[in-house]
Amino acid sequence: MNMNISRTAMVRLNPALVGKTWGGAKLGTPNEDGPIGESWICSERPEGRSIVSTGAAAGMNFDQYLNEIGPKGMGTNTAKMDRFPLLVKIIDTGQPVSIQVHPDDAHAQALGQPYGKEEMWVIINADPHSVAYCGVSRRLTSDEFSQAISSNTVINVLNKVYPKTGDVFNISAGMIHGAEAGVTFCEIQQNSNTTYRVYDYDRTDANGNRRKLHIEQAKEVADLNPHESYSAIGEAEKIAGGTRQLLGQGKCFRTIRYIVQPDSTVNIPLTKSSFANIVILSGDATLTLRDQVEPVTSIQSWFVPAQDEKLTVIAAATGCTFLAVTVPE
Repeated sequence: MNMNISRTAMVRLNPALVGKTWGGAKLGTPNEDGPIGESWICSERPEGRSIVSTGAAAGMNFDQYLNEIGPKGMGTNTAKMDRFPLLVKIIDTGQPVSIQVHPDDAHAQALGQPYGKEEMWVIINADPHSVAYCGVSRRLTSDEFSQAISSNTVINVLNKVYPKTGDVFNISAGMIHGAEAGVTFCEIQQNSNTTYRVYDYDRTDANGNRRKLHIEQAKEVADLNPHESYSAIGEAEKIAGGTRQLLGQGKCFRTIRYIVQPDSTVNIPLTKSSFANIVILSGDATLTLRDQVEPVTSIQSWFVPAQDEKLTVIAAATGCTFLAVTVPE
């Protein structure tokens, strides 16, 4: 244990950049896997760990840092969990993302995977006429779903949405979903990559091979009923200095959006029950935690260990919009 590492100070996380066939140009220079499609801004996963970039832990892999701050730093709500529960990404679609579905934990385990996946999206920006897909547009029978898959017409039976900045999509396990080119969003999700691809636009790799689909698994877990609502679960409420809105909640995450008015201050209560991942979506601000003062800008990710304290956010003249992601009880 490194005694110089504070168990209460906030730290900035630098992302792991993940190349994707469908990646865009906004998140970084292409790597050996292709254009950067995902920036993992809060990740302890071995295939893409965030890196601490401030304080005594600077340069440390995020999983090593979590070991240093221990269970108290992660909060009592994580005590019943067998690993860090959260994965947060920024996603940039230069081409359409595959049409896909995620199982819940029970279905995942029945199909040989340890965890399912629930997630939510917060749209950062979207090109005019860009498209997202959220669930089916009408109730489908299993035969109708199978026919749509086999005829490569599955997008014709999906609920088509035209996203815009600030929109929220709660993607529950079983909801078929995807996004076409031109959408940048923050994805908050259960720490799992269990994904069943249904349709991949007939893309091929450098060797002419199509990416693997997971048709039988998708048929097992897909919800073929339309969803009445997938937007923010709470209404925006006025607070001193701006607004606060509960956007979504699953068993592994609870996401609140704060919009701070220009040159205004918002105080965020911290507790011992959960850490907070602060994601700056737009604007500039200063974060203050006791005697620690940090300038922040978009798009940045800050990890604040669990503690009974308050985090003060002072927006610059630009104003500031950010997410506070915690683990619910």
